[in-house]
Amino acid sequence: MASDHPGLEHLIGACAEGDARAFKQLYDLTSSQLFGAALRILGDRQLAEDVVQEAYIQIWRNAERFAERKGSAKAWMLSILRYRAIDLRRRKIKLEVTSDPIGEEQPSGEPSPEAEAILGEESAHLHRCLEELGGDQMRSIRLAYHGGLTQEEVSQTLGAPLGTVKSWMRRGLQALKECLSR
Repeated sequence: MASDHPGLEHLIGACAEGDARAFKQLYDLTSSQLFGAALRILGDRQLAEDVVQEAYIQIWRNAERFAERKGSAKAWMLSILRYRAIDLRRRKIKLEVTSDPIGEEQPSGEPSPEAEAILGEESAHLHRCLEELGGDQMRSIRLAYHGGLTQEEVSQTLGAPLGTVKSWMRRGLQALKECLSR
């Protein structure tokens, strides 16, 4: 997904019709990128593999719900993965808190060399667009999408009201969409 493959939308449409070959092709084209994103959010290879598997099951089951007019296939797939990863991370944190109050050391948030390699050219374009945002919009979006935090967690991290964080992110994402389409 270094560049949004032009056939992804078509493949998702074929998956909606039950085409297993299309699903395999979709998996082959996108699995390494989804894995890199999951690894970045979770910081654990096994958990990332589990989340990717869950995400592809959901992509297969919900392919008919994909609406191209609402966004790209890549964005749709990444949003499914992100929500799965955040949900898994929340469940894991709850288990750690109830079983071990000290918990394990949290991942540093720095991308692994594998994840960094996956980001490639598209990442450079995205980073240029993020830099154009500057300030609170950029920090909010980075915490949410690179750090895997929910809007509530971003609000707590930045010490800003939730409504303000939502506004920063909404305006920032609109500006990113315009920048990335250039």
